[in-house]
Amino acid sequence: MRTLCTLLVVLMAGSTALSQPCITNTHSLNFSAASVNFTTDNNLAPDSAITVEAWIKASSWAANNFEGSIVCKHSWSQGEQGYVLRAGNNGQLNFSVCGKNASGVSISWVGATSPSASMMVNTWYHVAGTYDGDSVRVFINGVQRGATSLPDGMIRGLAYPIRIGRLSDQSQTQTRYFTGQIDEVRIWERALTASEILTRYNTHLDPALETGLVGYWRFNNGTGVTVTDQTANGNNGTTSGATWNTNVPFNQTAVTPIIFPNGFLLTCLQPYVSYQWYLNNNPISGAIGQSWTAVANGAYTVMVTDSAGCTATSSPYVIAGVGLTELNENNVEFINLPDQITIRMKNGEVLKSLEVYNIALQKVGEVTPSGPEVIWRKDGIKTGMYHIIIHDSNGHLAKLSFMQP
Repeated sequence: MRTLCTLLVVLMAGSTALSQPCITNTHSLNFSAASVNFTTDNNLAPDSAITVEAWIKASSWAANNFEGSIVCKHSWSQGEQGYVLRAGNNGQLNFSVCGKNASGVSISWVGATSPSASMMVNTWYHVAGTYDGDSVRVFINGVQRGATSLPDGMIRGLAYPIRIGRLSDQSQTQTRYFTGQIDEVRIWERALTASEILTRYNTHLDPALETGLVGYWRFNNGTGVTVTDQTANGNNGTTSGATWNTNVPFNQTAVTPIIFPNGFLLTCLQPYVSYQWYLNNNPISGAIGQSWTAVANGAYTVMVTDSAGCTATSSPYVIAGVGLTELNENNVEFINLPDQITIRMKNGEVLKSLEVYNIALQKVGEVTPSGPEVIWRKDGIKTGMYHIIIHDSNGHLAKLSFMQP
């Protein structure tokens, strides 16, 4: 028979993204021959490094990748200058900047382009273009999909204010509209790395905590024609034909916590910034740690707060055996077969529950028996270590472990 053992608690690594205190993502903007226009765009024309990013959900693609302008601040009617993030050609992303040589003379447009059909219509994608002083790059959902060398810098886009959803060069009759939804547009005066994009792309940011974020539009206004810049630069835009939409690519919510019991010691499986334990929906004074030892019977829950300020509450875990002891291992017969486990109470005590957890403390099975014996079939479980918790009718519990080959 297996000796009773202490269960291992596995902590998961937390995110280090600098998130805005939990804010609901309420709206995006829908573009169909529409745009967001700006009269000023202070600090949005860098010449050494840049990142432009947005969430997009195209309803159709322009014929060419240069025609579907997502974020545009480039010109050729007053001399080639600036940058543009755009998509078309059956889901192909392009980010282009006006490059220069070592003498500072324009070498025209230098762009990075993803493969064709990198994106589908009616699907949200996070898209980003960067220039780091060495190469122009494009990213889709945080993964680099194209790069082109540009060692000598870019020419600032000063001729025309930025536009979202269409061409910025106002002397042109062509429009190069993007068709679909856009959300969470950001411009940085530095090149984000792939890991920085991944830790930030699906959460609201606090501009005060970010380095180099010079333009940031959440599109959460929901009414009216103003699109508010979240940075101190105050580059607010005005919609022209774009309409508010409640369909959004992400929303900030904390991962629902899971309570893992080890006797009367209850542990919140995931690490969070803060915890509050409850008994029968009433907060327990001083119970603000990742673990709490139950001292009374009842339904225990834990409310957690993550690094973004979002909260979530676990499902209740009912304790019914406070004051009772663990099962005597001499009374438990544990039979571990290749396809099933049998647990039998030698003293005839009725078993009430069996729960099985993997090494990550995720529940992979449970049985509600009604007699002194319970059988749990191992259907579909993978190789690894597993832990079992059983309770008898008197509230006594036992903890056992086994290795599945």
